[in-house]
Amino acid sequence: MPYKPKRPCAHPGCPALTDKQFCEAHAKQDARDYAHEAIIDRRAARHQQVPSETTPFTGIIKCGICGSGYRRKHAAAGSKYEKLVWICATFNTLGKEHCAAQQIPEDILLTKAEEAGGLEDLQEVQMPGPFALTFICKDGRQVELACVRRWPIARGVYGTQDVLLLSGGFFT
Repeated sequence: MPYKPKRPCAHPGCPALTDKQFCEAHAKQDARDYAHEAIIDRRAARHQQVPSETTPFTGIIKCGICGSGYRRKHAAAGSKYEKLVWICATFNTLGKEHCAAQQIPEDILLTKAEEAGGLEDLQEVQMPGPFALTFICKDGRQVELACVRRWPIARGVYGTQDVLLLSGGFFT
């Protein structure tokens, strides 16, 4: 076999000369690192995150009580009453004692956004209190909508008596 010249170990700071990539002291450590990286790669491949769908309301709905954002949730998932709702993140994780905000069904939120001027003009949506919505448009206009009746989740019947509040005046 031909003679193979020795070269420095590839491990940073190791002065040992070897005819392989690493000296014997660092070869075992490299094998362990390589095996660990392979395990991490297999786990990462198994647990790939699927990008979640974004909706027009993602990141723009704020709670008027605690100031946190609203998140989208499947209420009563897996049942015949399943419904997409937007709910305060603080209320959802910590409970009513930390924030008494209410959830709002997504279809009502879409309807109210169209009444306020459309989704493309929206900058922020605030939920200042129970059954009240404030839409802040990109041009600085604020449209406040209130629903007189409750927003039942399971019944599928929503309040129809809406009051539109524009700059302090009541219009029905």
